[in-house]
Amino acid sequence: MNKSKLKLLSVIATGMGLIVATSCLMSLGQGAGAIGVSFIIAMCIACGINICTALSMAELNAIMPALTGGLAQYTLTCMGPFISLVTMVGGYLVCNALTGSAECAMFGNSINAVFHTGIPSSVFCVILLVVLMIVNLNGVDMFAKIQNIVAYGLSASLVIHTLYYIYNNIPGRIGNSDKKIIKIHITLDKNI
Repeated sequence: MNKSKLKLLSVIATGMGLIVATSCLMSLGQGAGAIGVSFIIAMCIACGINICTALSMAELNAIMPALTGGLAQYTLTCMGPFISLVTMVGGYLVCNALTGSAECAMFGNSINAVFHTGIPSSVFCVILLVVLMIVNLNGVDMFAKIQNIVAYGLSASLVIHTLYYIYNNIPGRIGNSDKKIIKIHITLDKNI
């Protein structure tokens, strides 16, 4: 019997890492900060498009159950080998070229914004690329260990920040925003 390379927690961490990625969180934060509450409408539209895509894949799988799935096999069956090759290579190439550079730039810019180093952001990008290259060359086991730390760390930070926000914004409790309002009222009362 073949011995599995990844354990259950590593597989879950990899799936979480695909969803809870820096680019997703950064774009959500920037969009909500720039547009406000109406950003929810854009997210609902994107969710609807993703649901339609998932339903299309489910329908293709029901129509062609002999295929093992995947967009490449469906495109090959429906449109032929050339279109399948162009869409798959083009899709992966464009996606990886744009996403990789965006993730790298976000890493460097975030480090500079948080720690205020005098080092250019591109240096952090190169360091990240070298570290990731070394990790991937060391095999799946090393990748799984780092993926576990990153994915579960991101998830834990999301839970902690959410609980912190909920705790500080309980109605009737004097949170940070209420303290500022009370200070303003006290200052205005002294001036009158």
